[in-house]
Amino acid sequence: MRPLFSNRARLGKALALTSGLLVVGLSGCDTTNQSQSDDRSVVAITAASGEQKTETRTVDSTIGKTLMVTLPGNSGTGYTWSMTSHSEGIQLEGAPVTKPLKADTPGGPTVTTFELMMEESGRQTARLELARAWEADTPPARVIDLVITVQDNP
Repeated sequence: MRPLFSNRARLGKALALTSGLLVVGLSGCDTTNQSQSDDRSVVAITAASGEQKTETRTVDSTIGKTLMVTLPGNSGTGYTWSMTSHSEGIQLEGAPVTKPLKADTPGGPTVTTFELMMEESGRQTARLELARAWEADTPPARVIDLVITVQDNP
């Protein structure tokens, strides 16, 4: 019996379903909804679904603040997020952390969080790729290019 969808089609649908949100949190960023005692705000950016594989996201930050980048995934596919490059003005704080969206869902949707410390003002960049580690000759399934405008502390 022939499968209803090819493996590639199933993978594409799985990635589209799990694309969810790309959430970028800016520690200490000024927003209109933020109280003065709150030192953290969150900016949610809807991640593209379907055929778009490369996205550019632009965010603002301040020197000394941590940028939290949370990306959707699915642990059952073998795809993982990694930071493949970044500007010298960005310091990756520890290893990325991947957690399931719901407890007790093996192979289910996950989120991977990167913590980026802003160390220099100006235009900083980071590239995040969703790929399988053992498929080194295969292009990544998704690419997020972050462009971060970092301001000096006031």
